Amino acid sequence: MPQKFDYPSARVASGSGAVAAAVLVAAPSSAQKIVVHQVYVTADFAVEVTFDDTTVGEVWSQFVAANGGSVVPATGSPWFECTAGEALTYTHASGGASAVSVNYEIVNV
Repeated sequence: MPQKFDYPSARVASGSGAVAAAVLVAAPSSAQKIVVHQVYVTADFAVEVTFDDTTVGEVWSQFVAANGGSVVPATGSPWFECTAGEALTYTHASGGASAVSVNYEIVNV
C-alpha cells in the first residue's frame, strides 16, 4: 500500500507575464521554518521556476517544458526548506499562464 502524506498545500496561478517573488506561503514566526515536501508546476510556455526566501535567495528551481508540467513527489523527507522566519516565494522570468502548488509544513527550529 502506498504511503500517504497529509501536508497543507498552497497554490498560485498566474496570468500572462513574468512573476517576481509571488508569496506561496507566508512567513512563520522566527522560531519556525517552511519545509516543502511536494511541488507541482504547470505552464503553457517553457520556463524555469525558482523558489526563494529573502535570506538565502534561490532554494530550489524547476524547469517546465512548454504546455507541460512537473511533479516533484512527496517522499516523506523534505525537498527543500526556507530560512527560519522567511516566506516561501516563487519567480519566473517568462510570460504566459502558469500554476505552482506546493505541499509543505511549518516546523519548529
